[in-house]
Amino acid sequence: FLLSGCQWLWPDEEKKGKEQIEPALAPARAALIGTVHNVVGTVIGGAQIDADGKTVVANEQGWFVLGDLPIGQEIAVDVRADGYVATQRLVTLGSGAQSFLDAQLFAVGTSTTIDANAGGEIAFSGAKVVLAAQAVVDTQGGVPTNLTATLTIIDATTRAGRLAVPGNFVAQDDGGDDVRLETFGMIYFGLEGGDGSSVQIQAGADVTASIPVISASVSLPGSDGGASSVEPPAEIPLWRYDDNLRRWVREGAANY
Repeated sequence: FLLSGCQWLWPDEEKKGKEQIEPALAPARAALIGTVHNVVGTVIGGAQIDADGKTVVANEQGWFVLGDLPIGQEIAVDVRADGYVATQRLVTLGSGAQSFLDAQLFAVGTSTTIDANAGGEIAFSGAKVVLAAQAVVDTQGGVPTNLTATLTIIDATTRAGRLAVPGNFVAQDDGGDDVRLETFGMIYFGLEGGDGSSVQIQAGADVTASIPVISASVSLPGSDGGASSVEPPAEIPLWRYDDNLRRWVREGAANY
């Protein structure tokens, strides 16, 4: 979930290693070259990258290349690796060029097993999610025996952290227009069946999330390289990322 907004800083294009990758391009198509690291700078070899129906795996040095991609339209690039929080970056490629993507991932903070019938909670570094009894069901509507829950603090106060946030901080407001967000605090909460199967929270189920606020006075780099300071309001808009919509969408509000 994302609380309120966050300024986005585009990464500087890196040149190192590009000369080693020269994909063949179809007419009016382009290539995307990039690297995958965790937010503290460690290379993530073997990460999976998906875009425009194509899948590649990063090499041991974290480099990848996706060729034959469309030009001039927004492309969702999904990046995932075992033990990390997956992300989705949005890119628009130019004509006849190789664009670079600096992909960053957060390591999963903690994981635990929860009895879906009894309910339970998971906590990590000041964040907490509490599930009521039978709040989660499988795709057939039945209550699974066990759940695997993960919880991670998403620290967007650093450049690497902002690059790991999905959706480039673009949200869709109630009128369907794109708006830019800034954040007072973010967490990632993952949930699946004990066997790795898909599950979902039932409509109307009691689920409580506590998200640490970055600070009483939030200071984030602005688009011009400066800084902005915002005092959190008593009620903070709550947002979640929708992979299919490729936008953050409003999910009510949280009390500060």
